[in-house]
Amino acid sequence: MSEVWKYSLKQSTSFAKCQICKEEVPRRGHTTNLMVHLKKHPNKEKALENVLRHQESVPVAGRSACSIKTQKSLEHFLKETEVWADHGTKTNEIDDAIAFMVIRDYQPVSIVEDEGFVNLLKLLAPKYRIPQRRVITRIIGEKYEKVAKKTKDAIVIWE
Repeated sequence: MSEVWKYSLKQSTSFAKCQICKEEVPRRGHTTNLMVHLKKHPNKEKALENVLRHQESVPVAGRSACSIKTQKSLEHFLKETEVWADHGTKTNEIDDAIAFMVIRDYQPVSIVEDEGFVNLLKLLAPKYRIPQRRVITRIIGEKYEKVAKKTKDAIVIWE
């Protein structure tokens, strides 16, 4: 695939749109005109980077102007699909909150596999990787051990 498609979007079989200056360039089935046009942008890498940074989505080719659908840019997509570290602060906070919810509301640990729960977490924290049941079970066990120890220590003090 030609390098010009990094900087251009196919609008039809006859035209392509420069992503840098938004000019429509005739293409007539080949990329020569696009390559000539791109010579007008000597710093095209930097220009495209600036365009993509300020643009969350790009128009999908072949749509009329009144009903333009958008497609996420590759840069935006990659940022969105990054996940938080398994043992990062935010991940641990959410894991703990899920364990607390399971305990407090008498929910089954399998809730982490329920479609509605998964959709809710994807909406609220798209970069969060939902843990498996055994992870939540381990967290609950750790919390139990801490509470049991505190309780035993409190009983010893009262005696």
